[in-house]
Amino acid sequence: MKFPLTIRIGDCSVKLRALRFGRVHSGYLPHTRGCKLLIPTPSPKSALLVELHKINVPCSTGYIRFALTSPALCGKLEQIPSPNRRFVYLSTSKNPEIELHGRPTFAVTYRLVDYCYDVLLTARNGSFEVEPTSKLTCSYKIHLPYGNKVALRLQMGTGPTMNRENDLANIIHEDAQAQCKGMELSLEDGESQWNHCSQPGDPLRSVQIVSERNSVRLNISVLGTKNTLAMWLKVWWMDKPIEEIIGHCDYGWVLSGDFCITAVRGTKKTWRQAEMECVRLGGHLASVLNERQQQTMDQLLLHAPGAGVDDVYWIGATDAVHEGEFRWSDSLPFTYAHWFPGWRKHSSQPNDDGTSGQDCVEVRREFPPRPTPSEPTFMWNDRGCHEHNYFVCERPSIEVLDLVNDSEFDFSSDDSEDDPTYERNRNRNYSRSPSDEFSENQNFFFSSLSLQIYQFLFLHPQFWGVGELLDHVSEVLCEDEVDEVEVNKVEAEDQLQAPET
Repeated sequence: MKFPLTIRIGDCSVKLRALRFGRVHSGYLPHTRGCKLLIPTPSPKSALLVELHKINVPCSTGYIRFALTSPALCGKLEQIPSPNRRFVYLSTSKNPEIELHGRPTFAVTYRLVDYCYDVLLTARNGSFEVEPTSKLTCSYKIHLPYGNKVALRLQMGTGPTMNRENDLANIIHEDAQAQCKGMELSLEDGESQWNHCSQPGDPLRSVQIVSERNSVRLNISVLGTKNTLAMWLKVWWMDKPIEEIIGHCDYGWVLSGDFCITAVRGTKKTWRQAEMECVRLGGHLASVLNERQQQTMDQLLLHAPGAGVDDVYWIGATDAVHEGEFRWSDSLPFTYAHWFPGWRKHSSQPNDDGTSGQDCVEVRREFPPRPTPSEPTFMWNDRGCHEHNYFVCERPSIEVLDLVNDSEFDFSSDDSEDDPTYERNRNRNYSRSPSDEFSENQNFFFSSLSLQIYQFLFLHPQFWGVGELLDHVSEVLCEDEVDEVEVNKVEAEDQLQAPET
């Protein structure tokens, strides 16, 4: 059926009338450069699913966007990842509209779906409830940051509460039924799938499940048979950290060497803005020092909530100081690289000749020309620092900071009662010189740290809380290493203070 339109020619705002399903394409619109399709707000029990079936517009001249937080869609349909071709507008969506920039050729369809259609939940913990209904099709995806399993508790049924909890093995055994005449549940966990049928009259029961991965999908279907109005489901979830991946890092961060790293996807930023945000979080844009750290970053980004094949992230490498001489923003040595090798005759990276301003490094899986198979790993690419990308931050792990804080170095030359630190230190033996005190501890302390994390802490004394320790750095690093680190630090500071072009 054709989709009715109400058109205001002055500003080209096209309001789509509320119907259960329909289709609209660029032929319905006036020949203007830019337009808005105003979406009717669904009822609280419904949502509106919009799917893109055709698009043809050069990215340099126009695009389509479903919401301010969604990606701009341009090029041809086959160049757009499948998940980006659809969008769900909820009753809570503010000012729902489709933005049309330029004059894109396009066609979209829409249809009303249940309020719980394709819901993405990314909070660390929470709950949701599926209320009694005669007919319903729901899909909830719970997606936590990489390094966390999903611990689920499902409560279902219609009768008296049973004083026992079932595990997943019980559910599999009980589900040998050809057709479910109540509420059918299907839990997808990676390649595995579990099914359960909750029948009218079943006792209220509780089931606990722990996923194998950091995301699960729960599909719920009520077919509208007799007595299904009494069917009910409530789900709670929380994170279950995987210690060998998380280590002593905070939620959302994973261990990479002596650092914790995280993917920041809230707002895309320029390289300098991203670096400033990472500094605010207690570190820098991430450095990647070896293959193992590259693999850790790959897993973090591949399994990030909401991740797509076209995602691009800033890391801390830049050659803004000296063209072709890449440095990390945390001043650690640039000893490893993972550049995109390029196609047979062109596009190898880095490819800035010093005149195009591609001085900052991003990581991505897709490279032009498109469509091409996406890379299984995030390859490095030099890019103009003013572009806006997601980014990866690093900061010292809590374990390293605890080791630093617990070492209690004190370099006071005189423990007198006039010294405000005397009360704290009077029970310790300070008859020896401060350098003796330092020498006794340094072997244990520095043997626990890698050279990279030590250099990082040397350059960032705010993590120590003991500024005097820097006076003794030459006892641990040789003079050449100290000089090189200082040069890196000065050049990095100059680079960050340089005006953005």
